[in-house]
Amino acid sequence: SQYRIHEELPGAISVTPEIFSPDNDGLDDFVTINYEFPSAGFVVNTTIYDASGRVVRYLQKNSLAVPRGYFRWDGLSEKGLQLPKGIYIIYNEIFSNDGRKKRFKNTVVLARR
Repeated sequence: SQYRIHEELPGAISVTPEIFSPDNDGLDDFVTINYEFPSAGFVVNTTIYDASGRVVRYLQKNSLAVPRGYFRWDGLSEKGLQLPKGIYIIYNEIFSNDGRKKRFKNTVVLARR
């Protein structure tokens, strides 16, 4: 028989701000998804879902990540349309070159006037 220890994939993702308003007033017009990994070579998928669980934007698809960086979301849909105010889920999947995977879920609020 074989026994394999599943080590936790290192890395962290944070999202700021928690509430953003993409109205081009220069204040919190986008969400920044910050990431940090111990080395280069990680692959990132970032998908945005609405509160009903529908995909509204594929922000990153199989993007090769540097050790520290960020992605930005401007509140637009996959078709470039303004999305309505509400809660959105930012779902990140991280893959290492040895096949390990880690998932992150963060929520943000899109506010409009």
